[in-house]
Amino acid sequence: MIAFDGYNDYITCGANPHSIATFSLSLWFSCSSATATTNNALITLGDSNTAHFAVSVYEQEIYASYENGSGDVRTKSNGLDLFENDKWYHLVCSNSSGTLTWYVNGSAVTVATSQTLTAQSCGDLFEIGRNDNKSAYFNGFITEVSIFSGTALSSTQVQELYNDGVPLDLTLNTLTDSPTLSGYWRNNKLTTAGLWDDLSTNSNNGTLSGGSTVIFPEGTTSGR
Repeated sequence: MIAFDGYNDYITCGANPHSIATFSLSLWFSCSSATATTNNALITLGDSNTAHFAVSVYEQEIYASYENGSGDVRTKSNGLDLFENDKWYHLVCSNSSGTLTWYVNGSAVTVATSQTLTAQSCGDLFEIGRNDNKSAYFNGFITEVSIFSGTALSSTQVQELYNDGVPLDLTLNTLTDSPTLSGYWRNNKLTTAGLWDDLSTNSNNGTLSGGSTVIFPEGTTSGR
């Protein structure tokens, strides 16, 4: 997994591996400032100069935003106080033709407002740990990041991913209906160039910036 200091740590994973129309993303995180009035960006697909899709943690809630150049659409979890500081959570965002469904620890959560995202491809950028404005740096740990192109994961598939709190090794391809894995950052082994390996076939290896640090082997259950 990767440690982020909330100041300037982030990871750039090369080309954006999905279209906004239908996709899913999954990750595990532990945020040290989940209860604070501080925006902690988890994932950003695209950038502010084109279109972007971003997910962040703010005041114990999960936020998502989509910018297509003509307006910013935002939605959030419905005042559930989902997250506590320094605890591990599994988060899935399943996007079916612009309709978002979020899951935390395998269970669907309601949103304050239901927004439909315009089917449009995001810009050619994928980053972990900061937002499209190159701010809102994440404070904590992120691991087991995966993106599925052309698939809105079902509740059954999400439960399989959550796996009762033991992160599933997606290289084994055991998910129901074998959805297309377009990006997967899991293992703690860096490439010889100091990159975080993309274990999908797309090889969008992550470049660590700002001192972000690999901690211990993936797939462990300690603290989750």
